[in-house]
Amino acid sequence: MTISPDTHASTVSLQDSRVDRRPNPLTDKAKLASMKPFIRATVKGVTVFVVAWLAIQAWQTRHVPSQGLPEGVLSMTMPYLENGTVSTKSVGEVIEAFRQAHPNSPLVLHVWAEWCGFCKLEQGNISSLDVDYPVLSIAMQSGDAGRVAAYMEDRSLQWATLVDTRGTLSSSLGTSGVPTFLVLDTDGKIRVPTTGYTTLLGMKLRIWWSRLW
Repeated sequence: MTISPDTHASTVSLQDSRVDRRPNPLTDKAKLASMKPFIRATVKGVTVFVVAWLAIQAWQTRHVPSQGLPEGVLSMTMPYLENGTVSTKSVGEVIEAFRQAHPNSPLVLHVWAEWCGFCKLEQGNISSLDVDYPVLSIAMQSGDAGRVAAYMEDRSLQWATLVDTRGTLSSSLGTSGVPTFLVLDTDGKIRVPTTGYTTLLGMKLRIWWSRLW
């Protein structure tokens, strides 16, 4: 059988194309080597960001007591909003009621303000968290009980809330800004304080972490 020149050329061309498609280890190594500076820069940038963020958090929450609620906090009385009703209760009464309803669960303390932009962004996260965990919110310097209740109704917020009109409670908790996220563990100690916007996952991770130590 005679093979025409055209057929032979096609066969050679096909073989060449197959060879061209094979991975070239030298080329792959060169690509990896060229990416190393980018990878190093990315890792360095992320590390610097995390360290800076942790330093800022440490500074912002430096006054938060780690051993428990300061003396006098539990005896503070202020307006309390729950299920659409307004009453006057002491902080100790409110926390004790949460403890009885959730005996083995840490209590989330969410300090916020009506005038705080980041607090508005975080509201959906707190409402979602409130479904699975006990959350006690503290409305800091946001007006009287009537104003806070109207604001919460307007934004469909169902949180149990202490109305800290003068910011006395928030100050005693060592908060330097809002929103501030605190976890009061079952031993009464304040854990993983965070100031600034926190994602829902971040909140749940902080609750989980507070149970480990």
